[in-house]
Amino acid sequence: MRQEPIGVCGLITPWNFPINPVMRKVAPALAAGCTMVLKPSEISPLSALIIAEIIHDANDTPYGLAAYIQSGKMERARSVARRMRAGNVQINYPSVDRGAPFGGYKQSANGREWGEFGVNEYLEIKGIPGYRAA
Repeated sequence: MRQEPIGVCGLITPWNFPINPVMRKVAPALAAGCTMVLKPSEISPLSALIIAEIIHDANDTPYGLAAYIQSGKMERARSVARRMRAGNVQINYPSVDRGAPFGGYKQSANGREWGEFGVNEYLEIKGIPGYRAA
C-alpha cells in the first residue's frame, strides 16, 4: 500500500478562532506534501496572512544551521536530507552524536564543531617535500 498527496487542496477557515483552524488545516496539508489555496474568513484575514509570511520566511532563510526531517521511510528522509542547505540535518530526532560535525551553511557560517571536524578547524596542513621518515 502506498499513500500519496492528494494534490491541490482548497482550505476554507472560519472567523471565530482564526489562527487555530488555519494551522489545523495548513500543517497536515504541508506535511502530506500538498499544495493549497487558503480562503480565510473575510472578518479575520490577517491571521492567515501572518502564517503565510512565517512559512515563506522559514523557507527563504539566509541561515542554514540545522534542519529536522521526520519520516517513516528512511530512504525518502535521506534523499530530502541530501538536498537541504543546512550544516546539520537530523532524521527522526536521533540522540546527540558528539562525533558528528556540527555547523552551518550560508550565513550560519561554515565552521564545524564537535568530533574530528571541530579539531580540524584549528589545524593547518604543512607539506614538507624531501623529508624522509627515519
